[in-house]
Amino acid sequence: TRQKLSQIQQWEPIIRGRLPCGAVLAAIEQTVPADAVLEKIGIESSRYQALPVVGGTYRVPESYTLSIQGSLKFGHAEELEAFTNELKKDLPAGSQVLRSKLLEGTESLVPFHLVYSIRPAGNYSTLGVQRIADPDRL
Repeated sequence: TRQKLSQIQQWEPIIRGRLPCGAVLAAIEQTVPADAVLEKIGIESSRYQALPVVGGTYRVPESYTLSIQGSLKFGHAEELEAFTNELKKDLPAGSQVLRSKLLEGTESLVPFHLVYSIRPAGNYSTLGVQRIADPDRL
């Protein structure tokens, strides 16, 4: 059993380094303004660290990029800043806004592009993900 526990503990940094994408999408859904239409959401991982596990190595992302493209109704462009800041509060601690920009649009819609940098930390309580109470009980 100690060997199995040791193998499970090897996976801890891998699990901690994973981003709960479903929780990120839920946070976007809960914070998006009513006058916005989302057109594209992308979550990409980058900068990998190779961690040894039984049977080989596992590439763990050290960073994620969240990209959101959409449009706001004309006259509601000020809602982009509120959306940008509200979503940042829900993302894991240390997340940064890399880009929050309104683009040129038509008379009825104003396109926007948001880009966040997210560093996985293992604590995703701001996203509504609860931590296992006592991981040592394995």
